[in-house]
Amino acid sequence: MQTFLGIDGGGTKTRALLVDSTAQQIHCAESGPSNLNIYDEATVRSSLQEVVASCIQATDAKPSAACFGLAGAANPETKAKLADIVQTLGLETFKIVSDAEIALEGAFRGGSGILLIAGTGSVCFGKSAKGTIHRTGGWGWLADDAGSAGWIGQRALEIALQEQDGRRKGTAFRDTILPHLGIHSEEDISPLLYQPLIKRSKIAELSSCVFDLARQQNCAAIAIYDEALDALEALVRTTAGKMTNGADALVFSGGLFNYNTDFRQALETKLSDFKIHAALNTPLEGAIAIARKI
Repeated sequence: MQTFLGIDGGGTKTRALLVDSTAQQIHCAESGPSNLNIYDEATVRSSLQEVVASCIQATDAKPSAACFGLAGAANPETKAKLADIVQTLGLETFKIVSDAEIALEGAFRGGSGILLIAGTGSVCFGKSAKGTIHRTGGWGWLADDAGSAGWIGQRALEIALQEQDGRRKGTAFRDTILPHLGIHSEEDISPLLYQPLIKRSKIAELSSCVFDLARQQNCAAIAIYDEALDALEALVRTTAGKMTNGADALVFSGGLFNYNTDFRQALETKLSDFKIHAALNTPLEGAIAIARKI
């Protein structure tokens, strides 16, 4: 029996889907993060091993082909390191691409369009009718990820700490953000944030606190909310400008949109000149489609 394995790995979790030759689901699995730009090789290897082993165990056989759509794989150096990790998993036929590539493949079923991804990080990709891929943003948490949950959470944490030490008036962020991170006194700040360095996914979780504060008409939260919308709009419009014949098909992807309906609707309003629709297939299904082409 031919089987095909698709892997979707990002900064928060790794998901796997195993299907048969008729695209019927056989097994699915989930594990921890697999973004090598954020986590060490041991963490990434563990996450990938867990889902691959689970899928192999489901049929007691290796898949005929596998596609790994992994965050960071667009960078050649990172992709080479990921290949070394995947080589140890016991698979015979596989391909490694970026998580954006499988999302694009799934969203438009191989066709053209613009995909805006906003979760822990953010990035926008456009695929032309000729198959050329254009990228805007996505340069990581240190220098970019504009408008993402991690970016929103980072700004919220900055305000919370400024309220804590008196540089900023008010206590709304301090009383909401710091307890969410387990910080109850100034003595907790350094150990909980830096020893070891707090996971980016924990910072991204703070975005939900910002949305709650914005609903309560907190001015600072509303400012972050609006700035995030502007940043994501810029990603889309810049990507569209790079495409020779333009593009008006637009798909949103990522946890920031999945769990914040009001935010998504506000962005749809700002981008109302685009034809916004749901992804035709999931990133995992996009990974399966690529695996079937191998």
